[in-house]
Amino acid sequence: MTYEAIKRSGEECADNKNASRHERSWHGFFGRVNHKTASRNSSMRNGRTRLRQDGVLDGLYRGPAFMIRRAHQIATAIFADTCQELDLTPSQYSVLFALYQCGAVGQNELGRLVSLDRCTTSVVVGGLSERGLTSRREYPNDRRKVLLRLTSSGRQLLVRAERLSTRAGDDLMSVFTDNQARTFIDLLEKFNRAHEMQRPRSIRPGP
Repeated sequence: MTYEAIKRSGEECADNKNASRHERSWHGFFGRVNHKTASRNSSMRNGRTRLRQDGVLDGLYRGPAFMIRRAHQIATAIFADTCQELDLTPSQYSVLFALYQCGAVGQNELGRLVSLDRCTTSVVVGGLSERGLTSRREYPNDRRKVLLRLTSSGRQLLVRAERLSTRAGDDLMSVFTDNQARTFIDLLEKFNRAHEMQRPRSIRPGP
């Protein structure tokens, strides 16, 4: 289904005043509580599988924020499994990739480039530096700031990581057809850009 078709489908659903609550269950941030079944199911002790099968938590599972968080968990797990031999996280890979492409970069600017907050950037860079994958040097005119760059070991690891990252990406998107995959990426890009423009300060990762 193309993006325009998906958009039209969403508009038609929104305009349909007779649409059921189930059909509009994606409304809400983390989903909606079904108060009719909540008390009845609060005493169930048959485990997560039974609850999923009964659709008791559909109001949560179909919430956009929950689905996006779950998708992030899946993507991170696939990357970790594929790159296990390199002991590399997605955030560490992003930093290595950015330093390779941009050359020497200040730590705050690096965080903004790869959408990491200041604290996370510091932890990621510290771990890479301990492994000898990045190096630091002072700014020429400001000793309080440092420039980060890849070491030779960092470049060598990145070459290996790129191949594995491509494999992880292929695995992640394997549930889609080619057309679905392109549409999915286009919609994610639209989603990110729109929210970044609407909330530039609250979403901005760096200082």
